[in-house]
Amino acid sequence: MLKLTTALHEKTVATVAGGAAKDDSTFTRGSALSMLGVNAHGSRIVLAEEGPAVGGAYGDEGVPGRVRAGFRAPDVPGLGGAATRLFELFGPLAHTVLLFGGDEDARFAVASAVSRWPRGAVHGVRVLPAGQSAEGLLGEVVQDREGHAYAAYAANGASEGEMTVVIIRPDGMVGAMGSAAEAVDRYCTLVFG
Repeated sequence: MLKLTTALHEKTVATVAGGAAKDDSTFTRGSALSMLGVNAHGSRIVLAEEGPAVGGAYGDEGVPGRVRAGFRAPDVPGLGGAATRLFELFGPLAHTVLLFGGDEDARFAVASAVSRWPRGAVHGVRVLPAGQSAEGLLGEVVQDREGHAYAAYAANGASEGEMTVVIIRPDGMVGAMGSAAEAVDRYCTLVFG
């Protein structure tokens, strides 16, 4: 790792000393520095319905931008509501439950599961596709005006009525991904006992 970062430093210093770079290669990091391969997929406190991890720490190598449980939660711009990006909703003191799609009964089941968590341990956010509006059953409601949140969190089926539930830990890692309220209950049991 030290050799890798030293080579990066030398390349950057050489570019600065020699003037403007001829291309963007100086600033391209490549997959070798993608969180240096760090992720928590497979950990006992991560709930992953999708199976064993493949790919890098930011998502599948073969599917750019696809996040999985145990990976770092990506930020998403282009939201409508009080927050304009997802990182404004995450905090260091509570888990954040993102709810994409689902019918009314499924959303109510998730809200009920969230209500069983210790007080103050969770912040609920319903993420709506562009053009929709609704009341906040979980708490906060944001609209994904540009479609980035649905794409980044692999929730594209949620716009057709399927539900995707994503739980972001206080450290910014995806703690769980699922398709039903059961995922919320199982993750709560993993974390809080």
